[in-house]
Amino acid sequence: MFFIGGIQVDAHGNTNLIGVGQDYRRLRFRGPGSVGTPTLSTHVGRYYIVLNNHNPRLFVEKCDYISAYGWGSGGAGARRRMGIPGGGPRYCITPLCIMDFAEDSKRMQLKSIHPGISVETVKQATGFELIIPHSIPATEAPTADELHVLRSRVDLVGRLRH
Repeated sequence: MFFIGGIQVDAHGNTNLIGVGQDYRRLRFRGPGSVGTPTLSTHVGRYYIVLNNHNPRLFVEKCDYISAYGWGSGGAGARRRMGIPGGGPRYCITPLCIMDFAEDSKRMQLKSIHPGISVETVKQATGFELIIPHSIPATEAPTADELHVLRSRVDLVGRLRH
C-alpha cells in the first residue's frame, strides 16, 4: 500500500508532481518531482491519492506531466495494456469527499461526501466531469478507536486536525 499527493490529478487518477506548463524548461510552477512515485505506484497492490485541497487547478482533465500512472486514458485493462503491474489507485481522498474509479471506464466517480459538503460544491471544485452515482452516502466519521490511534500514534502534535 502507498499514499501519493499531486499538484495535478486527472480524471483517471494519473498524478503530476513534476510541474505545470507545456514547456518543461520554463514551467509556470515546479513541483517537488516524482521522487520514486513511478516505481511505487506501479509495484504496490493498491495506492491512495490523498490531497489537502480540492479545486479545478488540482483536478484537471489531463495532467501536464505524469509522474504516477493511474489508469492512463481509462478502461478496465488500462494498466495491463501498458504492461504496468500493480493495482492502481483505489481511492482519492480530499477535504470535500472520497472518490473511487468506475470499474468499466476507470474514470473518477464520487463515492461519498464529507458532512456539510454538497454534490454541487464537489462538482464546481473539480476541473473535469466527475461520475455522479444516483445515491451518494455521507463519509463515515472515524470510530473512537481510530481517532485514538490517529491521535496517539500517527499525529502526536495535531498537525492533521483542523
